[in-house]
Amino acid sequence: MRLLVSCPAILALSKIVQYLKERSSHLIQDQFPELKKKYWGLYLWARGYFGATVGTVTEETV
Repeated sequence: MRLLVSCPAILALSKIVQYLKERSSHLIQDQFPELKKKYWGLYLWARGYFGATVGTVTEETV
């Protein structure tokens, strides 16, 4: 999965990824209750991630 996010430079990438994984996990488990049972006490997403900055360019450029 690829995601292009625009955010202020003062936000840490790790905090942004943490929020996105946490929120999406809750939404997915609410929509699919069987996953909540399957992943009880486990992690839905992998622990790792990759992030890179692209500066001030347009989405078309990326």
